[in-house]
Amino acid sequence: MNRFRALLPLTAAWASLAISAPTAQALQVLELPISQIQGRNGAALTTLSIPQGHSITLSFIASGHHIQSVWLDDPSHLVFNTDTPLCGQTNQGDCGSASVIRIRQLANAIDFPANAGNQFPGPNTGHSTLMTIVATDAQNQQVLYSFILDVIPQATTPYAAIQIVPDKPYKPPGIVRRQVQTRLAEIRRGLQQAQQQQLIDTQSPEWPKLQNFLALASSGNLSLNDAISQSGVSRALIDRLAAMGAH
Repeated sequence: MNRFRALLPLTAAWASLAISAPTAQALQVLELPISQIQGRNGAALTTLSIPQGHSITLSFIASGHHIQSVWLDDPSHLVFNTDTPLCGQTNQGDCGSASVIRIRQLANAIDFPANAGNQFPGPNTGHSTLMTIVATDAQNQQVLYSFILDVIPQATTPYAAIQIVPDKPYKPPGIVRRQVQTRLAEIRRGLQQAQQQQLIDTQSPEWPKLQNFLALASSGNLSLNDAISQSGVSRALIDRLAAMGAH
């Protein structure tokens, strides 16, 4: 027996699925924290590339913010629409409750000299413009977002959607260390239970990876995620051991 008998079948199945999945051309969902796209503390504005023939979706659902107004400095190359009407576009009572913006590049757009002053020097075509979004948060306070939209000639982009997510709350180092120690203790208890139930074969190729992970995680110099990455141990195995040790 050259594997962890009861712990690895699901892991192996996931691995085989991951190998066969066509990931080379997979589009990603990019997550951007609120502080980054608001350009706080002098940070540069976020640039989004808008490809030919495809749209990019901006989702504010995770942030809990609702879009009131959208301004596009140069509308000669780009158009957008929202999931519900914006204020100023309708007198209906549901205006200002939009959460998603879809942006796409116009086909056969014409350069108008009058719009030149509204453009930024784009890295790919010279056609970049500013999109400004006014939204409200859960306390009904106004929030301002700004993006540089870069019109690119390519028909592909690595992402199809951007999710605006809340900033992760700050955790003092002491709290983070205690959380790592608690999780590591659960993994060790789970490993002990697995050994007692004879679920583990120490001759498995996964065994030295697991031992390496435990050593790296115990050093206090790495997060659990970094210890998993550096050791090469299966994340599913670590999660399974932690679940066993938590009960």
